[in-house]
Amino acid sequence: MIKHNGHLRVLLALAAMAPAYAATHAHAQTQPASARGVQAQMTMAQLTLAQLAQNQTGPNQTGQTQTGQAQTAQPPQAQPAQDTAPQAAPVPETAATALARLASDRAITVTLNLEDLGIDRPISLWGMDARREIFLPVPAGVRIRDAQIKLDGRYLRGDGGHTTYVISVDGTPQFSRPVEGEKGIVSEILPISGDIRPTGFVNLNLAWSSVISQELCGDERSIGNILEFNPATRFTYTYNASDIRDLATAWSALPPRPVILIPPGELSKATYDAAWRIGTVLQQAG
Repeated sequence: MIKHNGHLRVLLALAAMAPAYAATHAHAQTQPASARGVQAQMTMAQLTLAQLAQNQTGPNQTGQTQTGQAQTAQPPQAQPAQDTAPQAAPVPETAATALARLASDRAITVTLNLEDLGIDRPISLWGMDARREIFLPVPAGVRIRDAQIKLDGRYLRGDGGHTTYVISVDGTPQFSRPVEGEKGIVSEILPISGDIRPTGFVNLNLAWSSVISQELCGDERSIGNILEFNPATRFTYTYNASDIRDLATAWSALPPRPVILIPPGELSKATYDAAWRIGTVLQQAG
């Protein structure tokens, strides 16, 4: 007994098409070349009826189709994220970070030459006794290390005689050198002690002596014996930033060309006034 209406319709359709199929099949035996198209159409009709029967019966209780394979819904597969985001730009250093870095316990090396101190021409010494004092700035009350002075100069000795130069630091002679020949180069490296200097200066003293004759009545005036020190003469030292603990010491540790740090963008009236006053004081202090 057929319980499903869909099955009944399929069987009736097949029964109705059976005579036509038999006649067509018999005719195809006698005329195979001309009946191939009709046979192909009948085959397509059979496939259509089979598909109709499958659609009418539907899937079984286990959810299987004609091929017996389970139809299960597959969740969409997540595509792996591609690292296409641009690299973040480095964050610029803020004022607070810069101040913290400057205040950290680190070694600061300072190099100054005479030109940085405003001496843009050679220092010339001539005559029987010529002296010159130069004050090299250092942080006041702070111990320095690895300090040295690189002397760069030359001499002329056209008048002959006895010529000597003496270099002293903080009033203490460090070395004495005689010079010979008509001219020569002066190149000396002078070590400097790391003593604390409350005044904030290292006192460099240059002395030159030229004696032409030992006769009592001789003329000792000389214009041909000259000693010169070039502005390239260099002073180098190192100190710890953590030793700067007050405003007075920080002021003495300023470089020859200090920079005033101000915020970017439009300045307020108070900020502009403070920066202008600080710049004026620095300019007046030289």
